[in-house]
Amino acid sequence: MAELDQQLDYEILKELLNSREPLGAVNLSIILGEKYGVSQATIGRRLLQMDHAGYTKKLKNMGRILTQKGIEHLSALNNKLSFENAKKEFLESISPSNITDLIDILIARRGLEKEAAFLAAKNADEDIINQMQEVLLIQKIKISQGISGDNEDSEFHRLIAVASKNKVLLRTMMLLREQNDLTRHFATVRKAIGGKLYDDHVRILEMIKAKDSRGAYRAIESHLNKMIKEFQNYIIQK
Repeated sequence: MAELDQQLDYEILKELLNSREPLGAVNLSIILGEKYGVSQATIGRRLLQMDHAGYTKKLKNMGRILTQKGIEHLSALNNKLSFENAKKEFLESISPSNITDLIDILIARRGLEKEAAFLAAKNADEDIINQMQEVLLIQKIKISQGISGDNEDSEFHRLIAVASKNKVLLRTMMLLREQNDLTRHFATVRKAIGGKLYDDHVRILEMIKAKDSRGAYRAIESHLNKMIKEFQNYIIQK
C-alpha cells in the first residue's frame, strides 16, 4: 500500500472512530477531500475495500461504522505511520544544511562508535583485523604523499562497526557517515589533521588487537573528540 493510501485509510478510520454517528463517502469527502485532493468516488472505493476487509460496516442508508477489526487496523496504521515519520525525521536530521549541524552528527557518532570499538575489541576476528591493518597501511602511504586518505578513514571506521558484530550499530553508523553532502568540509579538516587521524587509528587498532575493550573505547573517544574540536576551530576560521 502506498504511503498516501495508508495515510488516507488512517484518516478515514480515525474519523469513523471519532464520529458519534455513521459516516458516508459524502461526509468523508467533505472532511478529507480538500486535504488530500481526493474525490468522493475515491473515498467511496476505499470504503468498499475496507468493508471487504472487515474494517468497516455499512449501515443501510446511514453510512459506515468502525468494527473491532477496524480499530485494531487503525492502531497498526498509527504505529506504522509514526515509525515512518520518525524515520523520515531522522534521515532529515543527518542530512545537515550547514557545518554546525555536522558537529551534532560527530557527537552522535562518538556515542555509537565508542560502543562499536568496545564490542570490536571483544569480537574482532583475525580476518577483520588483517583488513584494518591493510587499510591503515594504504592510508599511511597516501598521507605521506599529501593525500587525505578519506576513503581509508571511512573504511577503517566501517570495519570497526563490522567487527562489533552488531548490525544495528553498523547500519546506524553508516547512515550517519553517508547521509550528508558536506564531504568537502570533512576533506578540508582531514587534510589539516590527517597524520593525527592515522596515529589515532593505529592506537585504536592496537587496543582492538589486544582485546582491550576499555582501551578501544577511550581511544576512539579521544579520536572523535579531536575531530569535533577541529571542526569547531574550522567554524571559527570560516
